[in-house]
Amino acid sequence: MPSCSSPTIRTVRKRYDPNEIILYGLAEAAEYLGISKQNLAGLRKAGRMISPVAELQCGPIWSQSQLDEQRYLWAGRHGKREARAEPERPESEQDIAEQAPPSTEPGHVPT
Repeated sequence: MPSCSSPTIRTVRKRYDPNEIILYGLAEAAEYLGISKQNLAGLRKAGRMISPVAELQCGPIWSQSQLDEQRYLWAGRHGKREARAEPERPESEQDIAEQAPPSTEPGHVPT
């Protein structure tokens, strides 16, 4: 009977390849985006999430570049809301005077 040897498994450290495609399933994508899996599924159902590169039996698959684009889109929406917020007005001398503690000079009558 011929002998059968098992393959040797080695861990090889790869150099960083900027062209490498990094893929994420639903759980990994939710973690990467900082939201729950349920929230991500709800966003998909509402049409507020970028379409995945693939739909497998295990679920949707996104590339990291897609998830980065989604973050950018969300940041743009968030930034627009911040831009509409009323800017803080500088304190006037009157505001500062109203915040000042009452004088402790003798003969001072508080108003």
